[in-house]
Amino acid sequence: MIILFLLVAACISVPESPKNDTEECVAQYFHAKRQMREIQVENRNFTAAISALSFGVGFWTGPIGFTPMLVLPYTQYKNKKAADLIQNEYESNYCN
Repeated sequence: MIILFLLVAACISVPESPKNDTEECVAQYFHAKRQMREIQVENRNFTAAISALSFGVGFWTGPIGFTPMLVLPYTQYKNKKAADLIQNEYESNYCN
């Protein structure tokens, strides 16, 4: 349940279509989308790995084994900001 919550809370939204239909905006859309998807997949994999590690160690060592999960909010925030920066740069540079 906690893993599901962390995966859902770490959502990085990737736009499914370009902001407008100008040639330059559409041409750069796929490059920006690929970069955001890479961050999205990296975020999911890291969250799953840290959660699995924490639960595996937590069952043997007790509550102290769950401390690696404390890094998840920071990394999710950092990845969300990176994806937002890519999207904002794409929209401001190519879709005006």
